[in-house]
Amino acid sequence: MRPNHVKSSIYALLGALALNLLVVTHAYADIIILSSGAPGLKSGQILKDNSRLKIPAGKSVQLILPSGATKTLKGPFDGNLSKISKGEKSDAGLFKRLVDVVKNNRKDDSGFAAVRRVGRPSAMRPPEFSWTSIPAETTGTFCFAEGEQLILLRPRNLTQNKMTLRHTASDKSVTVSWGEGQKTALWPDRLHPTDKSSYGFLLTDRTERTVNFRMVERAMLGGDDILRTLHRRGCQKQLVTWLRQRLNQ
Repeated sequence: MRPNHVKSSIYALLGALALNLLVVTHAYADIIILSSGAPGLKSGQILKDNSRLKIPAGKSVQLILPSGATKTLKGPFDGNLSKISKGEKSDAGLFKRLVDVVKNNRKDDSGFAAVRRVGRPSAMRPPEFSWTSIPAETTGTFCFAEGEQLILLRPRNLTQNKMTLRHTASDKSVTVSWGEGQKTALWPDRLHPTDKSSYGFLLTDRTERTVNFRMVERAMLGGDDILRTLHRRGCQKQLVTWLRQRLNQ
């Protein structure tokens, strides 16, 4: 192949890669409306970054930016969304995850939206977001608050009144019990988790499951970085619970 042809091929390939990168980057430069007190804007809307946003005086809108951070915008405001996210470093992976949750939340007829519409019994309500209350049936990774007492929530099958906790590194174990009518039990102090610790959860009707724990410092428990904190630590179930709960308030 002649040198000029080689150069042309390289330039064409670089151009295609640049175009693909632009498309991918732009696809997640949108903004999610998390909550709104402004007319014409509602929770769960996904707006393009070139959309015009109008917020009257005295009203406010909470947004999720392309970075995954939340931001409260107070009126009066009249301008393009691109101005709001300017300078924000986007996180395409996290934002795509958030968009998927928002879209599935619209379709889901078994979650918060269904509870709000038809008034299901409280026993059927989806779990609430928590840094301290751990469902006995949980799997995966759980983010817990630094220095707080942890609580184990009783299994949905109320005939299950005991669970064995096993610290995987030391192999020490403790049996936790729920009394009649009790829905919660304190996590045993002598097996309190540390950051990146793992525990086996064993209910009598199941095989042991491994749950990984990530500690979140007090300073990071609130504010605008909660979604990014949960995502970076791998606490995906809590991320989904927090977002769906906020969307359906």
